[in-house]
Amino acid sequence: MEKIKFITEDTDLKKVLHPLNWDIRMGDEENAEDYKAFFVYEEDPETGECIYYNHTIGGHNDYTWCCPRDEEPSFENLVAFDGWPCRWDFAVHERNYWRNKWDEISMERSCSVDIMRNGEVFNTICCRDAFYGIAKAQVLIEEYKEHSLPLNEYDYKNKVVGRKIRYNGVPGEIVRFCDGSASVVIRPLPGADRDKFFSNPHKTEDEYIEDFYEEAKQFNEMHVDIMSKHIWWFED
Repeated sequence: MEKIKFITEDTDLKKVLHPLNWDIRMGDEENAEDYKAFFVYEEDPETGECIYYNHTIGGHNDYTWCCPRDEEPSFENLVAFDGWPCRWDFAVHERNYWRNKWDEISMERSCSVDIMRNGEVFNTICCRDAFYGIAKAQVLIEEYKEHSLPLNEYDYKNKVVGRKIRYNGVPGEIVRFCDGSASVVIRPLPGADRDKFFSNPHKTEDEYIEDFYEEAKQFNEMHVDIMSKHIWWFED
């Protein structure tokens, strides 16, 4: 039978708190507060079973607690957590603009959908139709939540730097994460096949794309969308 305890003033928190790396944010953007979360349990020394620590308010049957990120967890500041580990949503922007082509002026429309991560723009979808942009944003948000990169975690941008990957089957590494574009800058590892790394994996002879890869080769690094099918994220 599952054993359950409650956190009290006498509980040795160092033994029962197991930190999670979620990037929790509470409140609107002007008054946002960052929180950190923990699973709370200990192992029974005799049986090795997990003994969970439940919330003491309202019979809430969960073993996840949180406190402000800039505070040490204590009996006084730990509260029940059943929120979003990281907030993902989107914002739609419909605009009108003037177009002047061949001396003919017309008012045209444009639309963009910003994918937001904890209130900050993570990526932008440009489209003419809001319904298309919303549908695509919803799909991408679910894919970002399940991505191989730790996008739901606190300080994820720094955590991915130096991560070993493969691009076009060639060993490389992440140099940095790019704000607002859901992309990373990558480069080949020393001694790797640069010609293959910077070769065009797309089945097209588009001059613009060829120029992109040629320029990237000159600088020995390039921007790549994190949803690219040509990146293998698991490389020892």
